[in-house]
Amino acid sequence: PYDNFHLQDSHVIPGLIHKAYNAKRDNHKLTILGSGVALRQFIYSYDVARLILLTLFEYAPHHTDPIILSTTPQDEVSIKDIVNNIAEMFDIQQNNIVFDTSQSDGQLRKTADNSKLLSLYPDFEFTPIKDGLETTIAWFKQNYTKARK
Repeated sequence: PYDNFHLQDSHVIPGLIHKAYNAKRDNHKLTILGSGVALRQFIYSYDVARLILLTLFEYAPHHTDPIILSTTPQDEVSIKDIVNNIAEMFDIQQNNIVFDTSQSDGQLRKTADNSKLLSLYPDFEFTPIKDGLETTIAWFKQNYTKARK
């Protein structure tokens, strides 16, 4: 919610949500650049906010070493899986999804190690990707006219 959903200048997930919204609204195929095999670690914005506050008030006063605020490497998910989840939430059938393999996938992995974060906050629970997607899609649909796009 509240992210930039611009089709060319957004983060990955908000851009995919906007593309899916348009495809469903206009009854067009959902076209995705690349094959979808690239893996990414996605973190829900509210989790980032909670982690920033934790590190600001609990970590920063005692440490100067950097800390990575990220989900675990085991939470890596393919772009294709994200697209399929978003399409399902928009009721877009699989045969209406096109992966344009003439376009680059970009870097195949961008894995971040959050072991230091987890050693400090072992009970921190990240929002499951599907929950974050559902909340964000519901927000985008409800706020389409005023969302940044």
